[in-house]
Amino acid sequence: MKVSIKSSYFRVKARSKFVSYGMLIWYDKNDTYHEEKVVSVDGNYAQFYEAIYESLVNGAEPLVKEWQTIELMHQLEAACESLEQQFD
Repeated sequence: MKVSIKSSYFRVKARSKFVSYGMLIWYDKNDTYHEEKVVSVDGNYAQFYEAIYESLVNGAEPLVKEWQTIELMHQLEAACESLEQQFD
């Protein structure tokens, strides 16, 4: 299975609110192409970067803990290894 996620697809709803979409693209076991629109999760990047600043400059508790970052890295590595094994 091949997966590609693309973001920054913007659509306008009737009430004039912009909604951000991503595109999930993959091939199944029969090599059939699939494309699916996925609504992006609303985030607050300003809050995230402010928390980094507060942590580095003022010693505040990090918003994202070290163990969470390491766990995410392990999950991403496992996903990559799984995909590589499918195509070997």
